[in-house]
Amino acid sequence: MIHLEIIGYPLLICAAVEFLLGISLLRNNPRNSSVNRSVGAFSIFTASFTLITGLMDVLASFGRDITPLARANWVGWLMIPAAIQFLYYMRDENSKAARVAGYLLYPFW
Repeated sequence: MIHLEIIGYPLLICAAVEFLLGISLLRNNPRNSSVNRSVGAFSIFTASFTLITGLMDVLASFGRDITPLARANWVGWLMIPAAIQFLYYMRDENSKAARVAGYLLYPFW
């Protein structure tokens, strides 16, 4: 089961770094940029997905039950609306399409 630990522990480190990135982008936004907010939200969603996947691999390496974590892994789907918003904001920082995509896709997902 060492291969699960080789995958799981770096994922936990990546989750911490992504979470710190998301928090820093959301807190330090001097221009109130929509791009910073979108990337910050995207980073927090990816951090949660990475954390759950990393915990699942580490617990599986110890022979523990991973069913609750496997069921919580759906949070990775929340990366899709944030990524779509980010793409629209890269074209134009005041994009109405990005706001509409956020309003429509977040509740759907």
